[in-house]
This record gives sequence, structure tokens and C-alpha cells, in this order.
Amino acid sequence: WQAFPAQGHSIVSFANWDRPHLLAKIAGAFAVAPLNILSVDIFVRGDQTVLAIFRVCDTKGRAVTDRKSMDVLERTLRSALEREVFDFQPLLEKARQSLSARPQQEVDFPTHIAVDNKAHPVYTLLQIQTPDRLGLLYDLLSCLGREGISIALSRISTQNGAALDTFYVTDSATGGKIADSNRIATLHQRLQSIVLNENKPTDS
Repeated sequence: WQAFPAQGHSIVSFANWDRPHLLAKIAGAFAVAPLNILSVDIFVRGDQTVLAIFRVCDTKGRAVTDRKSMDVLERTLRSALEREVFDFQPLLEKARQSLSARPQQEVDFPTHIAVDNKAHPVYTLLQIQTPDRLGLLYDLLSCLGREGISIALSRISTQNGAALDTFYVTDSATGGKIADSNRIATLHQRLQSIVLNENKPTDS
């Protein structure tokens, strides 16, 4: 944890061996805290070590200096990593309820999802732009995990309440691009449902 009060954010860095749903569990723990994710840089090395650098703030747009929030995140993440399947939904619902009484900023920002196999020679490029909400990144990462998609590199940012997420991904089974048109269409549909909050995943 590194706090930068003058800039209104903190930097939280994670390093761990890759495992199923690792990034989704980290994102879920932030949402439970609850802390806002402003940006994320994710790198996966050849030895399957994952480095994730999160820039976050509290729900009032300040650097995270409250030890209670840190403890909630660390405790939740530790519990999630100790279990193959961890149900975040009850904890997320509690966090959402704690924020529901606060005025929410309405963001007029169109949702756009693109799957591009031409931009990179090795990876499928997945770009998602949509209004941000608590738990959005957890929902997106959980969806990719359920669809058998591995993230090699990503750039995630939130600007003025809009989520701008780019993922470089591969098929978990083959290590190649996501090339099948039917699979791409299904992925697009399921991500659309996630960002429009039409359904809520129940597994992690």
C-alpha cells in the first residue's frame, strides 16, 4: 500500500502465482472494501507469476489511509484465495447497500464492446467502454474466467465515472486467439449483459 493524498489515490501492488479467478478475486475484494478502482496494470510472466498494480481511492475520492478498509480487503482476499470457489455476492450486496443512500453521479457514456483479432499478432484484443459501477471489474473478470479466456496483459482505467478497459486475451485451452465466430458472438452477448447489469453472476 502506498498512499498519495495530494493526488487523491493509493497504489496497491500484488504479486502471486497465477491461479483460476485470481484477478477476479482481487477485484472482488476491492469492491467489498469498498474501494474504487481507478486503473489497473496487469502483467503475466512466462513463469506464471502475476503482477497487478491497482490505483484506487475511497468512495469519497481520497487516498486510502483507513486501516479498516485495508483490513477488509486483505481479509476478504485471503479467504477467497483459500477456496477454489468463493461467493462474493452476499458481500458485494452488503457493500452496495452501504452506498445506496449516497447520491450517485449519472454518467452519460455509451457502452461499447469490441473483439479485435487484427490489432495484435498473438492476442485477441478485447475493449470495453461503459459507465463504471461497484463490482464491474469483478463481474467482467469472472465472466472471462467462466468463458475459458486467459488475460495476458490488460489496461484498465476509470475516468469521470466511465470504465475504459482493454484486455489482451487468449483461449485458456489452446493458448491461441479467440477465433471462432460463434464463440466471439456469445462472449460479446454475455459481456453486454454484464455491463448493462442485466444479470449478476453467482459464482467466482
